[in-house]
Amino acid sequence: MGLFAGLLLFFGGAFAFGLPIVSACLFTLAGLMALLGAAEFPDLTIWAIVAFVLAVYPFSHGGRGRRRLLSSRARRQPDRFDHRRA
Repeated sequence: MGLFAGLLLFFGGAFAFGLPIVSACLFTLAGLMALLGAAEFPDLTIWAIVAFVLAVYPFSHGGRGRRRLLSSRARRQPDRFDHRRA
């Protein structure tokens, strides 16, 4: 269970920037897998808590960084189709 939870954490981190909802789902699954294995290995409880915190982050963050990046790009590049500036 712990190895599978670790793989899910790895793939959740890989999708964190591009597809945050997918990463949240993978982190949630990793947390559930870690909780299932926590009876045999108590340290998996810590990894389950870490996974659940990481799963909540995309929803609490709300994509503010991505919106800020897109708005800064829009300010730097003039609109090619705006004929009033020509």
